[in-house]
Amino acid sequence: MGRYFFIRRNSHIFVIRETNKMDESWKESLNELMARVRLVAEKYRELEEEGKQLNRENRELREKVRHTEQELNEVKNKYGTLKIAKSLLASSEDKHDARIKVNKMVREIDKCIALLNR
Repeated sequence: MGRYFFIRRNSHIFVIRETNKMDESWKESLNELMARVRLVAEKYRELEEEGKQLNRENRELREKVRHTEQELNEVKNKYGTLKIAKSLLASSEDKHDARIKVNKMVREIDKCIALLNR
């Protein structure tokens, strides 16, 4: 009857039964297997850390995108205001048309205020 060897590597336990046929090539194979298991565990830890780093970068980039979208919306609003102001100035020669445009905008604003007050 042979002896049993328990080899613990990290969270893995290997059970080996000694036999009369155990020779150096078997021991070399076992050592090679354990070395490969160590390499796989090390690679796993490296990839896990890389995944964490990529998740951090992803969060940072999403925040930058959100901030850039906010800036874009602000610029669009300013551009719209500028277009309105420019159209009023361009038609300053014709005061009647300018008054009509201003009155139309005031009515639209009044409608919006009325909707908000509901």
